[in-house]
Amino acid sequence: MNIILLVLAIVAAVVFTLAVTALVDLLRHDGAGRTRAPRSHPADQFDPYAQRFGRSAA
Repeated sequence: MNIILLVLAIVAAVVFTLAVTALVDLLRHDGAGRTRAPRSHPADQFDPYAQRFGRSAA
Protein backbone atom coordinates (compact mmCIF):
# COMPACT_ATOMS: atom_id res chain seq x y z
CA MET A 1 0.00 0.00 0.00
CA ASN A 2 2.84 2.39 0.79
CA ILE A 3 4.42 1.76 -2.59
CA ILE A 4 1.17 2.66 -4.34
CA LEU A 5 1.01 5.94 -2.43
CA LEU A 6 4.63 6.67 -3.27
CA VAL A 7 4.02 6.05 -6.98
CA LEU A 8 0.90 8.24 -6.89
CA ALA A 9 2.85 11.02 -5.16
CA ILE A 10 5.58 10.86 -7.81
CA VAL A 11 3.03 10.92 -10.63
CA ALA A 12 1.25 13.88 -9.00
CA ALA A 13 4.55 15.76 -8.69
CA VAL A 14 5.38 15.14 -12.35
CA VAL A 15 1.92 16.27 -13.49
CA PHE A 16 2.17 19.39 -11.31
CA THR A 17 5.60 20.21 -12.74
CA LEU A 18 4.35 19.81 -16.30
CA ALA A 19 1.31 22.00 -15.58
CA VAL A 20 3.45 24.78 -14.08
CA THR A 21 5.88 24.56 -17.01
CA ALA A 22 3.01 24.86 -19.49
CA LEU A 23 1.56 27.82 -17.61
CA VAL A 24 4.89 29.64 -17.54
CA ASP A 25 5.32 28.93 -21.26
CA LEU A 26 1.90 30.42 -21.97
CA LEU A 27 2.63 33.52 -19.92
CA ARG A 28 5.96 34.13 -21.66
CA HIS A 29 4.35 34.17 -25.12
CA ASP A 30 2.29 36.95 -26.60
CA GLY A 31 -1.20 35.93 -27.67
CA ALA A 32 -2.37 32.85 -29.51
CA GLY A 33 0.34 33.05 -32.16
CA ARG A 34 2.78 31.52 -29.69
CA THR A 35 5.55 33.87 -30.82
CA ARG A 36 7.72 35.72 -28.38
CA ALA A 37 7.12 39.43 -28.04
CA PRO A 38 9.88 41.53 -29.63
CA ARG A 39 12.41 42.99 -27.25
CA SER A 40 13.08 46.71 -27.24
CA HIS A 41 16.24 48.56 -26.40
CA PRO A 42 16.40 52.23 -25.34
CA ALA A 43 18.91 52.99 -28.10
CA ASP A 44 16.53 51.65 -30.76
CA GLN A 45 13.78 54.18 -29.98
CA PHE A 46 11.39 51.32 -30.68
CA ASP A 47 8.53 50.32 -28.42
CA PRO A 48 6.89 47.10 -29.64
CA TYR A 49 3.73 47.92 -27.67
CA ALA A 50 3.39 51.57 -28.70
CA GLN A 51 1.13 50.90 -31.66
CA ARG A 52 -1.02 48.46 -29.72
CA PHE A 53 -1.65 50.86 -26.85
CA GLY A 54 -1.54 54.12 -28.82
CA ARG A 55 1.67 55.52 -27.34
CA SER A 56 4.64 56.92 -29.14
CA ALA A 57 8.15 55.70 -28.40
CA ALA A 58 9.56 59.22 -28.07
